[in-house]
Amino acid sequence: MRKHRKIYEEHYGSIPKDWDIHHNDGNKKNNHWSNLEALSKPDHYQRHLEQGDYGAAQAVLIRIDKTHEDISKLARLAQKKRVEEGTHPWLGGKIQSEVQQKRIANGTHNFLGPETNRKRLEDGTHQFLKLDKTWHQKHMHKQIKNNTWPLTAELQKQRLADGTHNFIKMAATIHTCPKCGKVGKGSPMFRWHFDKCRKDSI
Repeated sequence: MRKHRKIYEEHYGSIPKDWDIHHNDGNKKNNHWSNLEALSKPDHYQRHLEQGDYGAAQAVLIRIDKTHEDISKLARLAQKKRVEEGTHPWLGGKIQSEVQQKRIANGTHNFLGPETNRKRLEDGTHQFLKLDKTWHQKHMHKQIKNNTWPLTAELQKQRLADGTHNFIKMAATIHTCPKCGKVGKGSPMFRWHFDKCRKDSI
């Protein structure tokens, strides 16, 4: 049980089935019993709407009806409010700026370009190398050694021009699904057929 629900029950008793606990001051970290109120989901949604907390209202509405037409409207209102308040990450606030500067300083920012990424791969500090020591590291180091790691747009363009890019091979080769017999080419065949095909074998 979540902390705020436990605190509510300790002071007010059991919570009706499928009801939510609302933080009256809008601060989810303020779990003082006097700040908590039990509301049905429709009432909880309406309360957030009246308070102008569109993000929270959207979250409640999704739990009521995931197909409701107002969900996207609330999402837009929530983003607009964050822009007006100056808290939207796109505005480059103080916190966002500090995070970006720190990433640049320690060489982990993705905007630093292919040379920085290649150096991090070569010295073993790239985050991709930490994903799976048994496959990713071996595979990527091999590509680095053979100079085939696709970090640059020039390499991608070259591979597209000479016809060696994987996308070209995939799009040009015709495949037949062994389960349903579908014949086609391109990534959709691998996405919906072969091991992922839901039909019985022919």
